[in-house]
Formats: sequence, C-alpha cells, structure tokens
Amino acid sequence: MDNKTEQDTRKEIIEASMRLFSRRGYHGTSVAQIAEATGLTKGALYWYFKGKEDLFLTVLEHIRDHWQKTIMSRVEACQGVIEKLEQLFEATSEMVAAAENPYSMHLFLVSAGAQPEMREFEDAIKAAYAGYVKTLAETIRAGQEDGEIRKDIDAQSIAVGIIGCLEGIVLQARLHAPAAVAAAIGEMKRQFIRSLSSSVVRASKKEKPAPLTADQLNLF
Repeated sequence: MDNKTEQDTRKEIIEASMRLFSRRGYHGTSVAQIAEATGLTKGALYWYFKGKEDLFLTVLEHIRDHWQKTIMSRVEACQGVIEKLEQLFEATSEMVAAAENPYSMHLFLVSAGAQPEMREFEDAIKAAYAGYVKTLAETIRAGQEDGEIRKDIDAQSIAVGIIGCLEGIVLQARLHAPAAVAAAIGEMKRQFIRSLSSSVVRASKKEKPAPLTADQLNLF
C-alpha cells in the first residue's frame, strides 16, 4: 500500500471509531462494529491498530490534536488576553454547531469508566485536560500581569471552571437546538469576561473573595 492510502484509511478508521465510541461507549463498541463502519475486515483493521485499546487511545490523541488545531491555535493567535478568552468561547461555539460533534473529551472520560483496567485511558484523558487548563491558566496569569484581568482571582481555578463549563455545553448540544446552545455559550462568554475583566467596578473593594480551588469547583 502507498503511504497516502494508508494514511487516509487510518484516518477513516479513527473518525469512524470516534463516532461509535462517543455514541456507544468503549464497552458498547466492538471491533466488528468498527470494521463494518469502515468497510474493512477485522483482519484489515488489525493491520492498522493492535486492538480496541490501541484504537481508543489513538482516538483520544486525535481529539486532543483537533482541539489544539481548531480551538487553541485560534486562541493563541489573538493578541490581548480578553480577546483570547472571547475566541475560546467563539471557537467552541462554532465546533458545537457542527452537524456531528464527537469531539468531547468528557464523553470519553465517561466512556472509559472507573474500572481499574481503564486506568490508562483515564490517565490519557486527564493529561489532555491538564494541558488545556495549564495553557488557559497561563493566559489568565499573563492578563493579570498586564492589567487586563483582575488580580484577586485564582487563575488555575478559573481555568478549570471555564473548561468545565465549555465541556458541559458540548454535552448539552446533544439535548438542545444549536441556536439555544450558541446563545448559552454567548451568555457564558459575556458573564465570564465581565467577571474577569479588571475594568469592571466591583460593588465592594474592602473584601477580596478567597480563590476557589479545583475541588470546590468540582467540575471533573
């Protein structure tokens, strides 16, 4: 097989598997179902992947890369921190509006479950989330240093909160009309930006609220 054909086939397998895993879960998806969805035999499928576990981990990497290319790259291309945060919400809204959106890492966290044998999957998902949160927290801290973002907030906790809210909206996209989800993301963007911006005058400056911890947010 030439490299181009192998790459195209591999991509088709990953995307078909992603759709099946997002709908059926890990345990509810069989290699036979993946083979049928791609028009391949099980033997041909094993040419590209060692097994279902290997395929699932590859799908997780695909989702992480997709977020990096379609969401985070647009965020990083913006100049100001407020503009970066606005772009995060807007890019997510566009992704959710897609006809079919299986790109939710949360779905795969649920799919993997909490069984001991799923520990490798859970670790891979947590590592991906940690990367999102780290990038966003660093962005918020940069905004605090530049004076765009209030200094009396905890960047790490806010980053966890924003990612958690956006993931929740991705899940809600399965239950509500696209227009309703887009409106919800727009409102989230307004409220978050308003609460984080240093230009907003607080009702009282005497007391500074204690930073929220990730445990208090309880989003993951």
